[in-house]
Amino acid sequence: MLEGIPRFLFLAAALAPFLLFAGRDNMMHFQLRKVSPAEHILHAGLGLALAAVISMAFQARFDAMITWLALFCLAGCIDEYGFHRDIPAEEHDVHAKEHFALLFFVAMALVLPLLGGSSG
Repeated sequence: MLEGIPRFLFLAAALAPFLLFAGRDNMMHFQLRKVSPAEHILHAGLGLALAAVISMAFQARFDAMITWLALFCLAGCIDEYGFHRDIPAEEHDVHAKEHFALLFFVAMALVLPLLGGSSG
């Protein structure tokens, strides 16, 4: 179904919305709401785990991707339940879109091999 179209192109397109919303979210941490040093450290850990998830997705290393995704989700739960109470509505909206965009990227990474996308 997808033969001849490099997997990289599909994944890059699927990742773009997440990067847009993640960038907006990051800007809000400096403009809309002051983030504590502890939350910044947690965000750095989230960023490292997410970089590994994305890297493993592009390499089609699904076992490693799922492992890093689980660590990302654990740290994300700490962030959401520990720091994101009573956040401004605008930030809440961006978070929701960011989370769904990430879910879409992960789903695409996992589904593309089933659809016959090339490994390139």
